[in-house]
Amino acid sequence: MPAVALTDTNGLYAAVPFYQAAKAAGIKPIVGTVLDVEFRVSSSPSRNSKYENRNTPSVAMVLLAADMGGYSNLCQLVTLRQLGTTRISKK
Repeated sequence: MPAVALTDTNGLYAAVPFYQAAKAAGIKPIVGTVLDVEFRVSSSPSRNSKYENRNTPSVAMVLLAADMGGYSNLCQLVTLRQLGTTRISKK
């Protein structure tokens, strides 16, 4: 195979070792993640408390990085998911 992809769920835990091993084997590495994304209705009374309604629907999204910029974006998305927010603070 000329290329192979690896996706971790809700993280990029094995991205660096995978990238290094694939490069050493002469295979193009494609790094990605599967993010479990929850949907919330903005008019929901529980929107201010992320712990009130634990039965919010979610979907798994497969995201692949095409280049280093894409990898950087994946890192930001994974971090935002881990923090439980969707907002990036601008300095």
